[in-house]
Amino acid sequence: MQERIKEIEEFSELGDFFDRPMKLYSSGMKTRLAFSLFAFLECDVLILDEVLAVGDIFFQQKCYARLEELIAKQITIILVTHQLASVQQYCKEVILLHHGEKIFQGESMKGIIKFHQLKMGLANNVSPAVLQEKVEVPLEIPDDFFWPADEVFIPVSFPQANYAQLISYTICNFKGDNCVNFLQGEQAYFCCEFQLKETIGVPIAAVMITNKFNVLIHSKSSCLQKVSVPKQVHHGDRVRFCRSQDLRNWHKMWAELRSTIQ
Repeated sequence: MQERIKEIEEFSELGDFFDRPMKLYSSGMKTRLAFSLFAFLECDVLILDEVLAVGDIFFQQKCYARLEELIAKQITIILVTHQLASVQQYCKEVILLHHGEKIFQGESMKGIIKFHQLKMGLANNVSPAVLQEKVEVPLEIPDDFFWPADEVFIPVSFPQANYAQLISYTICNFKGDNCVNFLQGEQAYFCCEFQLKETIGVPIAAVMITNKFNVLIHSKSSCLQKVSVPKQVHHGDRVRFCRSQDLRNWHKMWAELRSTIQ
């Protein structure tokens, strides 16, 4: 402890409070100190319970950078959190608890989807037996559904996909033209089309935006929006997904999302 005390003090950014009694600390200051303390001690297993949400954005970035250093040292980390972006970024395996019981253990992305389904009350909506039955879903395309011309789409092939294969995508402006650069105040449209490789329940699509360092800075999925989606889609069906993004204010990124089935 004494060998690392200087590093702990500098990382915590507590200033003069570092040597004062902890009864004078706020809950945030205690969490800062706790993370700084254990992040610099030699350990085989590090348990972090909802500590990465403390402090301002700059301190959080320091915590994430330190977390990456610990991962590089192959230290086992148990991360208890509701921040799904952190789970996706750092976790190889997820355990999902519900009312004290483990209801899922496996890959992080599958755990995140299961968590979204649980929050939306969709976790047990469709049983495997139901998926074997053909349920006709009428095609209802909203009048304001944005979908550009076929020639602006970029064809792709991901045959290794498990459930749905991405077959084309485009990023365009409000005119429906391909666009890779946008000015502040413009509207961006993320459009993609999938083909189902097997029958599944409610389809969930997501848009994730990363910066040049490949750090996730925004993520939103269709299950977090109040949109009408089918309860079941079948092998061979095509799913069209379009997300419009208002670039006027980064803090108001939750824009209109529309989805439809073809």
